[in-house]
Amino acid sequence: MSVAGKVVEWHQLFQVVYGSLGAALGVTIAFSFTVAGLTRFAEARRNGHGVAAGGWAILALIGLAVVAAAIVLGIVVMTTKT
Repeated sequence: MSVAGKVVEWHQLFQVVYGSLGAALGVTIAFSFTVAGLTRFAEARRNGHGVAAGGWAILALIGLAVVAAAIVLGIVVMTTKT
């Protein structure tokens, strides 16, 4: 067995890598929903489509809430001692 096999716990390392990739993908998608919702909201409001503007605003707020929750969760995880 190599030295790296004795020192590195590969299973936990791969869990961190997959978890990080999943979190990055999820936050990226949530932020893209926020940007799309805000741009469509402004366009719908400018064109006088109130109901559609409200729907796009809700989508933007949900995306923003998910991004904010991910930031808070990341800070809590980093500052919590185990």
